[in-house]
Amino acid sequence: VTVEGRTEGKGRVRLTVDTGCRPVGAGYSAPVAEDPGPEAAVLADALRALGRPAGTASEPVVAPCPAGAGTARTLRSTEGPTPEPANALASLAAGAPLLDTPEVYAYRRDGVTVVLDRTSPTAVLAATT
Repeated sequence: VTVEGRTEGKGRVRLTVDTGCRPVGAGYSAPVAEDPGPEAAVLADALRALGRPAGTASEPVVAPCPAGAGTARTLRSTEGPTPEPANALASLAAGAPLLDTPEVYAYRRDGVTVVLDRTSPTAVLAATT
């Protein structure tokens, strides 16, 4: 396992972990996202709360979980300027937010983790199972 870290700004550190064990190369077939999972509905709700059209998500990014324990899926939407996330998204969180800073707001709902990352001029909203 390789762990690398660097500062991303005041009070922010980005850690990258690489196990080197993802199956790649000849003969590897990436899992296909068949039907929309719960992340699609949760992302659509978050987009509506931010005043955005619900159908602006990217194609899902899909990765197999170790030992065939399922599939991890992420949908993303690239946003322009966003309202204060705590004001717009707080009612969607099941409980307290996981992270609430001016740059990043994250919460969990129905087994889906939602992150609004406003660290660059174009905000990214992602929902992951």
